[in-house]
Parts: sequence; C-alpha cells; structure tokens
Amino acid sequence: MSLTGRLVMASLLPVMLLAATGCATTKSGKTASTTTQVARIELTGTSGAQTTGFYIRDGRRVDLDGMLPVTIAEPGVSQLAVRKTNKMDNLVVSTKSPSGFSSTNSPPGDAQGIRLDLERGGGMSVIPPEESLSRPHNSLIVIAPYWHEGTWVFEDAKVGLRQEPFVAGVPEMIDCLVKDIPSARQGFRLTCSASPFPGFQKKLLWVRAESGGNHYRLEEPPMEGWLCPAMFRYFAETPKELYVRADPKGE
Repeated sequence: MSLTGRLVMASLLPVMLLAATGCATTKSGKTASTTTQVARIELTGTSGAQTTGFYIRDGRRVDLDGMLPVTIAEPGVSQLAVRKTNKMDNLVVSTKSPSGFSSTNSPPGDAQGIRLDLERGGGMSVIPPEESLSRPHNSLIVIAPYWHEGTWVFEDAKVGLRQEPFVAGVPEMIDCLVKDIPSARQGFRLTCSASPFPGFQKKLLWVRAESGGNHYRLEEPPMEGWLCPAMFRYFAETPKELYVRADPKGE
C-alpha cells in the first residue's frame, strides 16, 4: 500500500486532517492549542540513505541533509518535513511522545515525503514530490488570497498549500488592508516581506510564539493575529517584523 493509503487508514486520521491545513481552528475560531512535547523522533529505513528537509525548533528552521538513521531529541521542536533523495530507498518516521507512539514510511519506489506536525498530537501527512523542501530565499512573497467559506484562504502549490485559511485575528487584519480594493473577496494580491520594501502598506510586529505559530501586532489600527506554522514554508526563522501590501489582482 502506498504512503498515502496507509496515512488515510491510520487511526490518527482526525489529527492528520488538522495537520494537513497547518492552521486548524476550533468552532469558536480560535487556534487549537494542544501542544505535545515530543521526547524522540527517529528517521530510519535504508541505512546510509540520503535525506533532505528540515525541522522547526523554537521558531527557527534546522536543515536536515544527512544519512539515515537520524535521531532528533530536542525540546521546542514543532514540526518536521523530510523526504529521501533516492525514491528507491525506504524512509521511516517514528515519534514517541507523552500522547503515544506513531510511525509511517515512504517505501521503495514512493517519491513522497512525510510531514510531522508535533503541535497537533503528532499527526503525519504526505508531502507530494513537487513540493520543494529547499530553504526559502525569496525576499518578497506574493500570494493571492480570496474569500472562501467565511474566511480568507490562499493557494500555493510550490509549498504544498491548498485553500490554506487565515484565522485568529488575521482575517480582520486583511479586511483592514483591502478596505479600498473593490471586489477584494474575489481575489487580490498580497505582498509580504521580513524587510521594508517600497510602497509597503502596514508593518506587523512579532508578539509571541504559540502552538507552533506566531502572534503579530498591527499598531494602526491596533489588532493582533496568529500566523500558523505554514509560515515556515516561506521563512527560515520567525521574522520579528513583517511588511505587507495589498493590491488589486490585475495591478
């Protein structure tokens, strides 16, 4: 059975579905806050097989470019993304935490990677072959949010995101950014950077980390929102400042 099939059939399915979005919410709209302190992560399989990927520890990306086996036993690890360089190798990801033990593998012939979300109870999900795990280097990030089922979402196939929702105060920030853009809910262009760029509209200041993501504050008007762990698909470490601008799609 393929890696996808085994993951779908696993008993951790409810947790995995939350992890797949990266920005799970409760019915109240608040971010889920079930933090799991993982004692040990094991990457095993074909001895000496080359792997690539990263894990996030205390808001900073740590690159994984080495040979199996690999053990990660550090505090503050919130997520892991890994794949084997040669698809004919076997890759096994196992984690043991206070909430239990889980394990899955990418068998020989399977080019998919494995994502482990430690902030969602150790849920695992598939990383498709086309999703890059390389260290992000873009100084400017451009996405195209739109309104879907009661919140702002966006797509970015390059980093494996589909209908990724903004939650916990960020939709209200976006409403502020797009107030002068007609038909913004049909889609607009959002530019973001960790450094100032010409024409930026608002500056967000880092407040604190929580549930694998980070809270940011907008000073005018005063607002606070939470950006989920998916931000680390764009940044190698937590930005202390974020500069943003919203424009109509066609401009």
